[in-house]
Amino acid sequence: MKLAFYYHLEVAIHNNTVCIPSLLGVFIDNLAQQIEKFYLFAHTTNYDANIHDYIMYMDKVELVDLGPKSNFPNRLFRRNPKLKEISDTIEFDVLLVRAPTPLAPWLFHFFKKKPISFLLVGDYSQIPSSFRSRLLTGVYEIIMNHFVIPNCKVLVNSKALFNKYSGIAKSVEEVRTTTITNSDFFYRSDTCQNDKKHLLYVGRYDWAKGFEELFCAVAQLQKERHDMILHLVGWDDTPNKHTQKEMEHRISELGISDIVIWEGKKSIGIELNSMYCKSDIFVLPSYSEGMPRCIWEAMANSLPVVASAVGGVPYNIADRKDALLISPHDTEALVRALSELLSNQEMRQDLIKNGYIKAKDAILEVSNSKIIQCLKRFFDVE
Repeated sequence: MKLAFYYHLEVAIHNNTVCIPSLLGVFIDNLAQQIEKFYLFAHTTNYDANIHDYIMYMDKVELVDLGPKSNFPNRLFRRNPKLKEISDTIEFDVLLVRAPTPLAPWLFHFFKKKPISFLLVGDYSQIPSSFRSRLLTGVYEIIMNHFVIPNCKVLVNSKALFNKYSGIAKSVEEVRTTTITNSDFFYRSDTCQNDKKHLLYVGRYDWAKGFEELFCAVAQLQKERHDMILHLVGWDDTPNKHTQKEMEHRISELGISDIVIWEGKKSIGIELNSMYCKSDIFVLPSYSEGMPRCIWEAMANSLPVVASAVGGVPYNIADRKDALLISPHDTEALVRALSELLSNQEMRQDLIKNGYIKAKDAILEVSNSKIIQCLKRFFDVE
């Protein structure tokens, strides 16, 4: 099968190599190894070692440059002239578009006469944002749900998205999106063996990830004389790290600046796994999610998990069996869950054992194989 793929994360050319954020690069390289040819439709930008931390294996991958990435409104409302050129020149069996992404309607417009499918991994309507952002994403949702998705067969990465699109799309298949491989697994029967406990968050520095509740919970646990460090692995998409600066001000107000460490972004694989291995509890109190890959990563590294029961999480993760699930926006629930894991060895060990087994079902090779098989079945290609 010759597969074309688009997502809006930018790539860079550096020393004659194609460099890409590792969370996408690992996924693409594995997918490409299972097919005949892979066309990567991508926007290009200047190289940044902190962002473009993965070098693509290009033996089966061909970069199709869409030029610089413009802002959300421009990608949504203005046609990209390169898409028409590409639609006339590139021959492929299926185009897979990871969404939501504002260029999705235009990709459907130019490639609708060819097999096109969407890999839906999130929901703009569930993300708290400004009025302007809600207006733009609202227009996007109307276009996609009324004019695009009803004409497509789609893949989704959570039961919540499956339920949403089952009545809209021609066909819906649930798959998993993950980056963990067999080599990423690390087993230990328990954590929290030292006096100082290490809490870990992995992901974007975004208030919608539940940072207000997380900071308040850590401050309360500190008052209860729990000796701990909160490690924040991730990145800030906002200009001049505006969100991180807001967060630094907030933790200063709460008096916990000395126990919060900004670890920055870590490359998928050895560097990120080392953070999981050095930690005691993984926490993700988000307001909305699809099915976060970081939960699978934490479980694969034998970490007990506390997470919000949002999006695909409660459909894939059993509360008090695989992880402790809490309601979003609930600081007291987060405090109770963290306190229980800090003090209850039997609970920690059960969650570690069950989560480790659960993560085995989400390895990259298996999940990508299912994606390919679904596309072949959708469009009757080999």
